[in-house]
Amino acid sequence: MKGKLVVVALVSWFHVTAQDTLSLNDCFQKVEQSRYSLMLQNADAARSKVNLKFHQLSMLPTLSAFGNVGAGFGRVLDNVSNQFSTSQVNFQSFGLNASTTLFNGLSFFNEKSELLLIDDRVEINKRQSLNSLYVDVTSLYVDLCMKQSEIELSEQRIQHYEDLLATQRHLIAAGSITQVDTLRSENLVLKEKVGRIRLVEQYRSAELRLNALMGVDLESKHTYDISRVTHLAGRVAYDEVYLMKLNAVELKLLEVKAKRDKSSVMPSLRLDAALGTRYSTALKMDVFDPQSPPMAYRDQLDLNLYQNVGFQLSVPIFNRGEYLKKRKLQEIKEDELKLKEDFLEMNFQRKKKEMDLLKQSLSNQMIELGKSVDNLEHIYMVTMELYSNGKITFSELQDVFVEWQSELLKLESVRYESIRVALVSGD
Repeated sequence: MKGKLVVVALVSWFHVTAQDTLSLNDCFQKVEQSRYSLMLQNADAARSKVNLKFHQLSMLPTLSAFGNVGAGFGRVLDNVSNQFSTSQVNFQSFGLNASTTLFNGLSFFNEKSELLLIDDRVEINKRQSLNSLYVDVTSLYVDLCMKQSEIELSEQRIQHYEDLLATQRHLIAAGSITQVDTLRSENLVLKEKVGRIRLVEQYRSAELRLNALMGVDLESKHTYDISRVTHLAGRVAYDEVYLMKLNAVELKLLEVKAKRDKSSVMPSLRLDAALGTRYSTALKMDVFDPQSPPMAYRDQLDLNLYQNVGFQLSVPIFNRGEYLKKRKLQEIKEDELKLKEDFLEMNFQRKKKEMDLLKQSLSNQMIELGKSVDNLEHIYMVTMELYSNGKITFSELQDVFVEWQSELLKLESVRYESIRVALVSGD
């Protein structure tokens, strides 16, 4: 039975070089804590939170200070004295302006709804990015488990050929076979060792990629346990799951945008307030005597101090059809998103059915390949007995062994593919 070959009876390469055993869940946790993953999770989310937080402040009044210092030459109209002057005029003005929006067509609440939906979209994008990383990690993990199995099987084939060499030496001594058979077996050992080197290189390459995704030391070595994988199925999902959620958010954003556009054609009301004063050398002590000295600086500031409070009402009347154009474009976009929603749902169901068919096919293949491996193992044992009795050639023995090992590798490949499919399909 294939189990005799799968169980390692020797200290394999992995037990010598590896430091610890990583479960798939361990890999997921390391990926979630990696700098790359944290960057994906935190950057957009932080921006969204900042926009949402500071939007709350947009309803507060604005306050600004102004100051103006200048000089006029020639014939100028002085704004302070409201008189023409032909000599140089020095002037100053400063004060405070405040403004607050009392009504803007509920635009504030619509913008807040939009920011909340954008925050939802960021969260979905974050989960989608992590899901993509989970899929990559899962595929690499299963591939590494399969490579471990292939290397162990290669080591067992090497051991098999070395055991066969010992048997052949007894057969040579008995005169049953020639020395050519031992030379061929020695060559098969060399070929198998070359194949094992290639497998180890492929294993290390996959491990480097996994280490990079986990954000750990690239040179760190681990072993991977496929028996601790199956109960984690369901950690990942089809990409369409997130695409459908994003599409639903886009539809809601479109509704909010329509409300915002409607707000833009509604009246808006603003409260403005100002406090200030000014000074000018053109303002004389005696307004009827141009030669009199300018009024004192402090006196002018007191005299020219002003305060005002007022309302500003803005009523849109005509905007060249801009609002109607936006409505038409939104209707087109809404139809597009609804069609996309149907397409994503259909694609999601198609993928599920394809995966169900693939899983059933892999399950059936495993059953038939298992039977084939059992039969070929039995055939090989019988063939080995015939070879030991000198009734068949080494080539015939080797053909049966190669066929057996080939079917065994196929069975292992299908088994690991079945596990990978179950994991990435979200079952």
